[in-house]
Amino acid sequence: AKSFPAAACQWKCRNQRKTTWQAAQSLFSGLTWYMDCLQQTTTSHNLTLSRATELFRIQDCTEYAAAFPSHKDWQYLRFVEEEHKCAGWCSFGRKLWTDGEGTDSCSTAVAQVLRSKVRRPAQQVVALSALALIGSAVGLVAVAPTLHLVFDW
Repeated sequence: AKSFPAAACQWKCRNQRKTTWQAAQSLFSGLTWYMDCLQQTTTSHNLTLSRATELFRIQDCTEYAAAFPSHKDWQYLRFVEEEHKCAGWCSFGRKLWTDGEGTDSCSTAVAQVLRSKVRRPAQQVVALSALALIGSAVGLVAVAPTLHLVFDW
């Protein structure tokens, strides 16, 4: 898929979404609570660790609920990952909230949505605004002689 140019992506990834996604990723893969959660899940559901990793995602652990209030953007990132089957933010990464394979980074998926759904209406707004401005200017020029008669300038 077509993606952001590398320089634009690097700049975009310095924002809050990148930081938020990295926080979720570190909870998913770097901290022991997720592994502890999976270990408890394997015992209670009679699963292997690899199978539990396939079936249970970050939000299935009770520790996620405690971390969620300080990361409200996780709800948006989860929606984007679910809706667009993407993984990672600026660069392709591991899916955190859903299972299966990702197709692109989530910033690429969001860019495609903006390009396909927002671009045309935005162009229409610009074109109609330009027409309104030109129409107003022509109208003022046309009625200027009449206004000059009504108002003593």
